[in-house]
Amino acid sequence: MEQFILKEKLKEQIGNRKVIAALFYTFNFDPKFFENYIMPLLIPKEKSEKFRDEVIHNKILWRQYIKDDIIPPTAVFCDYFAKDNTEAPSLGYDIHCIKTPAAQGKICNFHPKHIFLLVEDDSNTSLIVVTGSGNITPSGWCDNIECFSVQEYKKNK
Repeated sequence: MEQFILKEKLKEQIGNRKVIAALFYTFNFDPKFFENYIMPLLIPKEKSEKFRDEVIHNKILWRQYIKDDIIPPTAVFCDYFAKDNTEAPSLGYDIHCIKTPAAQGKICNFHPKHIFLLVEDDSNTSLIVVTGSGNITPSGWCDNIECFSVQEYKKNK
C-alpha cells in the first residue's frame, strides 16, 4: 500500500494544470485550516508557493488573488453540527451545512469525505476524485493516519 501526505499527493496530481472547480464533502470543517492549508492547492503553483504559516500574510495574498480572479469556484458541504463556528469563512467559496433528517430526538450526521477537482490542461479536462476517511481539519490532514483513494478520470475515458 502506497503511503503519502494527501496535500503532496494532490499537488502532484494537479501538477501544472488549472483547477476549474472544486467540491469538498466532509463531516468536520475548519474554515481557517481550509483557507490556509488546502485552498492554496487550487490556484496556480507560482501563486500558491507564496503562502506561509502566517494568517495575516495569507489574507493579504488572498485579497490580491480575489481581485485577480484566479480562485476557482469552490464549494464545501459539511455536517450542520460539526462545522467549526469559531471562524467564519473569509473567502468567496460556498459552504453548505447539511442537517440530515433524523427521527425526533435523534441526530443523524452528514459524514462523506470526498474531494472532486475539475482540472484543465491544453483544453483537456479531467476529474480528480479523492475518497477517504479524513475530515477537513488539521487532524484529518496532518496528524492522523487516514486512508484515501485518488483516481483521475480523463475526458472521454
